[in-house]
Amino acid sequence: MLPLLIEKIEGERFMKRNRMIIGKSFIALSGMVFAGAFLCGCISQKNEQKEQNDYEEIYTAKLDIEGNTIPLEVWTDKNMSTNGIIKIDGQEIAIPSESESIMLGYAHAETKVCDFTGDGKEEIALIAAGGASGSVCAVQVFSNENDNWFEMDIPSEIYDNDGNSPKFVQEKLDELNETTSFAVYNQYRGISIENEKIVVSYPLWADTDHGALEMGTVQKEIIYSPEEEKFVLGDGLFLPETNESN
Repeated sequence: MLPLLIEKIEGERFMKRNRMIIGKSFIALSGMVFAGAFLCGCISQKNEQKEQNDYEEIYTAKLDIEGNTIPLEVWTDKNMSTNGIIKIDGQEIAIPSESESIMLGYAHAETKVCDFTGDGKEEIALIAAGGASGSVCAVQVFSNENDNWFEMDIPSEIYDNDGNSPKFVQEKLDELNETTSFAVYNQYRGISIENEKIVVSYPLWADTDHGALEMGTVQKEIIYSPEEEKFVLGDGLFLPETNESN
């Protein structure tokens, strides 16, 4: 009987020691998990706070759209002007990677609200000029579907072609350079909204012995095509300047 009693007592002691070890290990592990979660939370909070602190609001507008007041905000990264955020009615808009975004380091912004698509619903055009002189313009158009705002594609042909003027502008430059003794060039573009159409203007200049001479302006319309369900290039024209030197 005595050996069995001793064996029983030793077994109970063994189980008690194991329970204590397991309990301490669980407490230590729980502490490590809590500390890790707390640390991750702090880091996440610091990163979120850093993101908020790194951006500043450079443009805001309150737009009257179909009887509702819709706020639009443009935020830019203080440390890198090529990063930015656009928010419409509190919703951050996803900007396509191929978009010529106006939020990136631009200085002078304006908004226009009109029905570009002809479907009875109003869209938002965001136009901005970059640099201190406002020498470069870009445009973005935003539409709403099921309470979700998104950017509509704009033909990329209105922008520079690998550092050169757009093709339809270059064609006019080539034509003028054949008929004038001075080199004609295009230096910047302007964008306006006329009759619910986007109009892009490209002033042409020539360097003469008497200074820069304006030769005229190439204009190109951007219109919405219901058949193609997207914006396309419309009519273009050339508005010559009436200079004696032409």
